[in-house]
Amino acid sequence: MRARTTRISSEEVGCWPRIWWGKGIIRAPICVALAFLIAWGASAEVVSRSEDLDGDGVDEVVLENRFLRVEIMTGELPAEGAAGRSEEGRQGVYGTRFVWAGWIRNVTFKPTDQRWFVNDDAHRWHGIPEEFEEAVRMRETEPGVYEALKVGIGVCVGTGICHSSRLQLVRPGRWERRDLALRGGGRAIRFEQTLSSETGHAYRYVKTMTLHADSSALVVDRLLENTGTERLNTTWFTHAFWGQANGDAYDSRSWCTIPVRQLGAGTNAIDTRRCPLSPARPFGVWGAIEAPSLGGDWYACGQEDTGDLLLTTVSEPLAFFRVWTYRTTYSCEPFLTLDLAPGQKRSWTVVRASGTGMTGLRGGTGEALVDWKTSPVGAAEESQLELALITTRPRQDLSVEATFSSSGTKPCVLSFPVSTCGPADVWSAAVPMPSTALGGDLRVVVRQLGKGARREVLADVTRQYSRVTPRVSVDALHGEASVLVLCDQEESPQSGTLKTPVGAVYVRDAMEESGWGVETVDPSRVPEAGPTWGRHTTVVAAGLRRWPAWLVRWAEEHVERGGGLVLAGPLTDRPFEFSPLLPIQKVLSGVSVTGWRPRDATREFIGASAHRYHLSVREPHSILAGQPWYPAVPQDIATLQTVEPKAGATVVLRYVSGADVLPRVGSPALVVGTHGRGRVAVFASPIDWGSPPTWVVYSRVGEYHRRFISRLVRWSAGRLR
Repeated sequence: MRARTTRISSEEVGCWPRIWWGKGIIRAPICVALAFLIAWGASAEVVSRSEDLDGDGVDEVVLENRFLRVEIMTGELPAEGAAGRSEEGRQGVYGTRFVWAGWIRNVTFKPTDQRWFVNDDAHRWHGIPEEFEEAVRMRETEPGVYEALKVGIGVCVGTGICHSSRLQLVRPGRWERRDLALRGGGRAIRFEQTLSSETGHAYRYVKTMTLHADSSALVVDRLLENTGTERLNTTWFTHAFWGQANGDAYDSRSWCTIPVRQLGAGTNAIDTRRCPLSPARPFGVWGAIEAPSLGGDWYACGQEDTGDLLLTTVSEPLAFFRVWTYRTTYSCEPFLTLDLAPGQKRSWTVVRASGTGMTGLRGGTGEALVDWKTSPVGAAEESQLELALITTRPRQDLSVEATFSSSGTKPCVLSFPVSTCGPADVWSAAVPMPSTALGGDLRVVVRQLGKGARREVLADVTRQYSRVTPRVSVDALHGEASVLVLCDQEESPQSGTLKTPVGAVYVRDAMEESGWGVETVDPSRVPEAGPTWGRHTTVVAAGLRRWPAWLVRWAEEHVERGGGLVLAGPLTDRPFEFSPLLPIQKVLSGVSVTGWRPRDATREFIGASAHRYHLSVREPHSILAGQPWYPAVPQDIATLQTVEPKAGATVVLRYVSGADVLPRVGSPALVVGTHGRGRVAVFASPIDWGSPPTWVVYSRVGEYHRRFISRLVRWSAGRLR
């Protein structure tokens, strides 16, 4: 797993002659790789064997070569009373939600011993399941009760929309399994289920899981055929209970990339920078990223400390991504819609490719993974490009071609020879940016060279770039700072502990991730300001409804002395009626669209942003820097209040209505101003966007949402201009 740097010829058009040698986007634990290569030697063939991994008396199937170990559950029911699996775990694995057979229990990347997924019976979380989430309601047997077909499960009886939680399995489908030896030493496990019904609904579902010799990519081919006389309309998605922090959970060194398109900014304006994850405590994000915002049918997850990463690609255009996080796991769920007439079939392929040695991913395929970044070097006008490449098989004699193109200039092509590369053998190059490359598109093409004219393209990735591309993350702390979060807390009748509302938790998590100290207080439970309050740099009132007179006066004095204050919805202006503190004159009305929301097990996520409100830039401001706003990226806000700014206040953001939402709103969303020596900001929606019961994600895995909170608080504290 050597990290090598290749130099570029200075004869290329428009290129500077100097060469920098850098490893800024490379992680390569050489000792681990050497031990791995010595242990395995030249062995490359795939081994297939049976192991009872969970002690329930039924064997799982293990596919293994020198790069991957893949554990697969067969769907075979364990004997009654068998040890090794709790009743909760049994219900999860053999229930009415996830497809039983071909469920990936876990994947281990052997060169670094990276076990990617969680195995947790108590929560019914295991590896990578899949689900045909929309059940097919075949006929109504009595009012509100339906006989339903759940693809991959069987015939069920359910109520309402027949969500998996409302289904009872009546007749499970029968599975057949075959173990196939492939040419070249690979192996495949094929699962097939056929099912028919009296109503004319019938299907054949085939899933083939292939691991080739000497490859770090697992290939899963699927085929669904409507063999009946009635239509089959359903949705499919692949789940994943990620746990790349030693296979038990995830941590702040874990990252994820979902390619998000900046709408209206050009075909190649796609954000593929890594998104640092923030473990939810206790609230996370849950929401959808719709197809127009997706810049590709893939996502990647990784671990910054080790450089390990896993790319997941789907061969068909996605309908949407659903994303959610929990304390110990998270999931990025690519969805397809499947509408099959009698006799129709649909096939699609999911590839999961592992490697090590990179800390991000710009794009790739099941054959090659590509990353790059641009960064300043020396003088202000000088920058360098760092490229990194991993292939999913050990390869020799490759070429990497990087083409810079921008309007009005001649394209500059940089060519790199690559002698060797592999899953645990990252190649890299760090070179000066061409003088003509001031911004535009960067296209990177990876080719396998061969005799004659054969030049197989392994990857072809194009993205917009700038000379300096910052990694989007929550801003780190520069100097000591802390925030006092004021909110209404509820006491648990069972434990007596105080429950902090969701918005306040989002503030706490974002600022702790930024390195700030955080104190959370319900002011209605204290008679006066506490002795620690005055030490805080700024204050955030996260939906605080009760403002006693002493608290208003304390806030005025705090800001007059140079402190900061942020108010977020729900807002109340009555306590500030005679105070000059706020930059708004009054709160006029409230708007909520929480009565409509997408439901699990439906395709209602498609077009859901049209039923929400969004944030558009009214005036450029340091709070907004480094992230996109509507229409480039939707925010999907469910709750807002219309406010009237005071004279002299600055309206930074305003609301924009989705195409199908009423009433139409264009009022101020973020208003900022000053009081004494301090700063005050008013955000006219809740920190959690009014969710639940809708959603918060903005965007990818809550990345831009956390950054917005962080920069809003930092500005109020005087840490931004």
